[in-house]
Amino acid sequence: MRHGVFLTIGVLGMVLFSATLLGFAGYQAYRRNLIPVFFLAWFVIVLLPVLPFRDNVQDLYLALPVVGLSMLGAYAFDWAWQRPVLYRGVAVVLLALFLVESIPTAYGGTEWYYERSRKVEALVQGVVAEHTRNPGKTILLTGIDSGLFAASIGQHPFAAYGIRNVFLAPGSEAEIALGNPAAIAEFVLPLAQANDAINHNAVVVLESKEGRLTDVTPQHSAPPVPVSEGEEQRRVDVGDAQYQQQLGPEWYAIDRGFRWMPKRASVHLTGPVAKGDKLSVSGYCPAIQIAKGPLHLVVSINGAPFPAVIIDKGDSPFSFEFALPKDPRRRIEVQVEVDRTFSTAEDQRSLGLAFGVFEIKR
Repeated sequence: MRHGVFLTIGVLGMVLFSATLLGFAGYQAYRRNLIPVFFLAWFVIVLLPVLPFRDNVQDLYLALPVVGLSMLGAYAFDWAWQRPVLYRGVAVVLLALFLVESIPTAYGGTEWYYERSRKVEALVQGVVAEHTRNPGKTILLTGIDSGLFAASIGQHPFAAYGIRNVFLAPGSEAEIALGNPAAIAEFVLPLAQANDAINHNAVVVLESKEGRLTDVTPQHSAPPVPVSEGEEQRRVDVGDAQYQQQLGPEWYAIDRGFRWMPKRASVHLTGPVAKGDKLSVSGYCPAIQIAKGPLHLVVSINGAPFPAVIIDKGDSPFSFEFALPKDPRRRIEVQVEVDRTFSTAEDQRSLGLAFGVFEIKR
């Protein structure tokens, strides 16, 4: 209740304070005093150079622009202080209302930055200490959210200590950069390398939780079981990390049980193909992909394409089967290609379709 009252007073104060400053600037402009107008223009002028960066929103961009508003407020208060008592009283009341809002906000912001800095400090010091104990081992970090990543790992803090073998664990993209894994690709250790390091006891896995680092290496001692050579590789679920080695390099990271492809992608399956075998392909098509009309999907086997299939239903799964020619080869490459891609304001990647399972059926 008390917090709600202060919040209401603060919002009311900011509205009155802002309206008064705008009115004061307008009144002074009418009197041909353009100094207050210049202070208002300062905010826009200094902010203009960063406006094109619409996807890079940072509080620090406001540091210089608000200087103009501060000068306007100080100018208006000084102007009122040189007038009769009524003007002084209004100025003092507005200033008090401004402080009711700004002081708690400044305190809360400072406290937030302090807590974040403690987490960053704990992360960096913990990694440095672990590196000192195990200088030859790779360090994998888990439990890192987007905020902690931006304040620490994204700034390359370990380079100052000469530490190069610190990476995010595979799968961290879902927590930090969902929909745009390429943004943090340089910080994530590929799954195959992570599994190899774990198998050879050459890695330490640290989990960040509530500002503390915990060694959880024993929980990661057994990597995903690789698919054995033979019959099981006739079925590949691209949304399952254990099939990573059977995918071409074009695929994007796993996204909620699927993988998005760009315009084209490839999958390797185990042969041989017997007479009567069929290739089954399944996935998901969003509505935005067919907004311009039906989508054509071409599936090829070792470079030989099947006739294109048409996908004309959006926000729904799809599944197709193709009769396979007999092929004695042990390794078969399946290529998939669509005639167009799409992207969104939130996801700038070139997206084709989301795929699930590729399977050779008998």
